[in-house]
Amino acid sequence: MVAELFDLNQLGPWKAKLRPGFLMMPATLEEAMLMPRIRFMGRARRVMFKVALRVIAGSVTRKRLVAAGMALQGWMLQASLRAGVDIRTDAPVSELIVENQEVKGVLTVKDGKPWRVGARLGVLVNAGGFAHNQRMRDQYIPGTSTAWSGAAPGDTGEMIEEMMRHGAAIAQMDERVGNQNTLSPGSETAFIRPGAQGMTAAPHAILVDQGGVRYMNEGGSYVAYCKGMLERNKVVPAVPSWMIFDSQYTRRYMLAGAMPSRKKLQRWHEAGYLKRGDSIAALAAETGIDPQVLAATVARFNGFVAQNHDADFHRGERAYDRWLGDPTHRPSETLGTIEKGPFYAVPVYPGDVGTYGGVVTDEHARVLREDGSVIPGLYATGVSTASVMGRVYPGAGSSVGPSFVWGYVAAKHALHRCAGLTV
Repeated sequence: MVAELFDLNQLGPWKAKLRPGFLMMPATLEEAMLMPRIRFMGRARRVMFKVALRVIAGSVTRKRLVAAGMALQGWMLQASLRAGVDIRTDAPVSELIVENQEVKGVLTVKDGKPWRVGARLGVLVNAGGFAHNQRMRDQYIPGTSTAWSGAAPGDTGEMIEEMMRHGAAIAQMDERVGNQNTLSPGSETAFIRPGAQGMTAAPHAILVDQGGVRYMNEGGSYVAYCKGMLERNKVVPAVPSWMIFDSQYTRRYMLAGAMPSRKKLQRWHEAGYLKRGDSIAALAAETGIDPQVLAATVARFNGFVAQNHDADFHRGERAYDRWLGDPTHRPSETLGTIEKGPFYAVPVYPGDVGTYGGVVTDEHARVLREDGSVIPGLYATGVSTASVMGRVYPGAGSSVGPSFVWGYVAAKHALHRCAGLTV
């Protein structure tokens, strides 16, 4: 379930406040999944033409259409503005105000000066996690880096720590929404890191650790993928791991968010990001991998391709694996040989789009202490809390959806509490 396309111009001056998304074009997610196949798929070319017509129509009608998460945030911001919500930007919260053991407001900033904001019904915290706080990462998720995260820059965890200062219990702080990525030149400072999920799930590509050994199903869950990489790194060096692929891949599929033209491949190679070799042995030398080990790994995988069965990790047996692959590639959408040079490798990191742990809440979204008692007047939702789904991340939207739901639950409880009613 995704948002309809949204016209940013409907927000007026507020459109400048909306953070860019990963899909900056008027295309649905279904259409966007087809676009990388434009070189060899007629349906993808038709979709690209359709999207181009939308762009032209938008310029004529003065609309700026966006999709996916940016569209969702646009619709919600528009609804909030129309409802008359007082939205204050550049007003960071430094403290929760507690009076008579109950949270009664926050200390923030107005015109550069401290400003107290009272809250008669209570305070609801929905301030994100701590993906961009390296100190907290080192404490709770060691071995990960803010440099790999695609979370919003403000995802810095200070409100989780402020709630902890007032006795809030925490849980699942070692969990995050893993999202493997590859840091191509220039992407280090981009809003969105180039994702690698579709890259290694495509035919003619595998993932190996720094010793040249394949150790996972390269398709499927991005959360499981990143967990697997970190677990492997406890045994042998695997962060980053290497995506190994050949010229069959570069002729058909996107790499680091772009079609890999000969000029781009050359530029990336000169920058040191892309490794290249005319043979597997030559590629191994560039990556520092034992050539015999890498050759054996590639040969074993090619044998599985010939049998159309991945005996080691069962890649391609799940519908999700096949969906990530190439529907025009037969007999398998995701299994393809690595045999035509030049051969290539790029580093893949266990990135994320946010953390997934925080304060513990009850069925009314009230923040709890370690002994299970309620901190009066304090509510929390989103990834500022320990996920209601525990250590499982069912799929895209599993943090946004619950954020909406538990925000509603919290507001409903606060209103009933104020009126002296039972929820």
